[in-house]
Amino acid sequence: MIWESEPWKKELRKFSELIKTISDQEIQYCEESKEDHQNPFFELEKSLFLSGFILRKLIENKKITRRVSDAFILLEAFDALPNVETVVSYITNPLYDVQRRYDLKNPQEFRCSAHDLAGEIIHSFGLAWVVSEDGRVDGLYLCSYKNEKKRALFLPIGTYVRVLNRIADDEAVGMRVWKKPSGKYGTEIF
Repeated sequence: MIWESEPWKKELRKFSELIKTISDQEIQYCEESKEDHQNPFFELEKSLFLSGFILRKLIENKKITRRVSDAFILLEAFDALPNVETVVSYITNPLYDVQRRYDLKNPQEFRCSAHDLAGEIIHSFGLAWVVSEDGRVDGLYLCSYKNEKKRALFLPIGTYVRVLNRIADDEAVGMRVWKKPSGKYGTEIF
């Protein structure tokens, strides 16, 4: 349970800045580097997972207004290709696996809520960073364990940064509580 949301929102802002800073730089990654802090992909992945968890907890604990939590995020989805073996080599070449397992030539519009996006991140089966020719991270392909045989999503870095900032900047100023005919209570944050 999150009681006070502001410290968590500050963390989201920090992750947003870190993700933006790293993705805007030319990635210089050396395979021989044993230090995680020298691996920009580790820092991006850590920021992605931790911010996804915070995002989901803020929404589930009703610390975000419905206007923000229910807003749709527009992404691209790619259907899984039929008859592709399920053994993957995400450790050796995740982008190759995405190209081999999903129909990247036929993107489809995919709308999801911030809650659903956080779920895809938290429960990700795999992810593959997309790096432009100039060495900057454009986004990532990801899919949850639940959906890995159905589709992958492409999440642009800029989109995710905007989602984090929108959630961090959202200020709930009140709550309405009512008793439903079933005897349960309903709540609305505004």
